[in-house]
Amino acid sequence: MHQEGFYFDEHLQMFICANYTLMREIMRNTAVFSNVESQEVSRMRAPPPEVVEITKSSLREYEILVASDPPKHKRVRKMLDPPFRPRAIDGWRDQILEIINNEIDKFDAASELKVASEFEAVSEFAVPVPITVIADILGIDRKHSATIKAWSDASVEPLGMMISDERWIERAQLTRKFQNFMIKEFTDRQTEPRDDLLTHMV
Repeated sequence: MHQEGFYFDEHLQMFICANYTLMREIMRNTAVFSNVESQEVSRMRAPPPEVVEITKSSLREYEILVASDPPKHKRVRKMLDPPFRPRAIDGWRDQILEIINNEIDKFDAASELKVASEFEAVSEFAVPVPITVIADILGIDRKHSATIKAWSDASVEPLGMMISDERWIERAQLTRKFQNFMIKEFTDRQTEPRDDLLTHMV
């Protein structure tokens, strides 16, 4: 794969680039290799009728950063950069450590109660820690963490281009719920600004 650089995957019906130098050229040449709609599963097959109907009552989905080209990509990236610069992230250090320690304390408590002497690392640690951090940075109540995870999974699932029709319908429903939730959050920040990422975006 590395020697050839490119090959066509029959299963995915896509060209795969497995060469770092060529990939850098592709990523930089958006005039030929545009990112716009590059992550849309609808380019591979038509969406189910239910998805089309749900989409009609939803907002048009904004291109995520990996699916946008300059100058839009640069404008959105510039807007989102400040809260994620090293100095800003360093200000979150203590709070992130507290979140991590709280999750570890749960394992200790379970062990002391003889409930469990081991844990499932992904679902019980690797997922809740970043989701809680993201909720805090956005300024969203932690009680919505599980919902944020479901919305996050739904938003990136089409990137794999292997989504089933059933999941596609479910994703469309989740996307609409996410939009309605975020509209309220942004509206709240317009009237009552806070020290969070959503206020920064507003």
